[in-house]
Amino acid sequence: PDLPGVDLEVIETIKHHDVNDAMDISAALEVAAENFILHISGTTLAFSHDFIQKKTFDLIPVVDRIPMLLKLITCLVAKCQIDSSAATADSFVLATVNLMNKIGSDYTAGDHQQSHLFAEYNLQAGRILIDQAKFTLAIEYLQTGMLYLQGNGWNSNYYLTVGFISNMVVANYALGNPE
Repeated sequence: PDLPGVDLEVIETIKHHDVNDAMDISAALEVAAENFILHISGTTLAFSHDFIQKKTFDLIPVVDRIPMLLKLITCLVAKCQIDSSAATADSFVLATVNLMNKIGSDYTAGDHQQSHLFAEYNLQAGRILIDQAKFTLAIEYLQTGMLYLQGNGWNSNYYLTVGFISNMVVANYALGNPE
């Protein structure tokens, strides 16, 4: 079956981002594979069941979770900015946005720059998913991205707001929702 997952190149980038850091995900991935809760298909790594992935993630205390996610996001944003191949770049953008959205707009409310970055990446992910004809998922990213806009989006983030609205129109129309 086609499991939601992450490109193996994303995992490799994270593993080699900070060699002095104690965060070694290799061991955790090996244990997961040995216990049959990890599936590798081609170049994609995925947990065998989304429920297990969510429960594993929920075991990390929030006080540790946010800094860990921000560190991973920093690593992936840097990779997104230097990678030139479209297919790989799309994988990195989608992985980055998934982590951003695990943090959520409530956490970024006090940081305009971070909120703006998270909004931009959600817009980019929405566009990627529209190009891949994954319209329902695109709408989710676009709606989530709008939550990161601070203040009145039309006044403070006009072009981002136009991008969200116009892409939501395209995705909804493609799904047969012209209203």
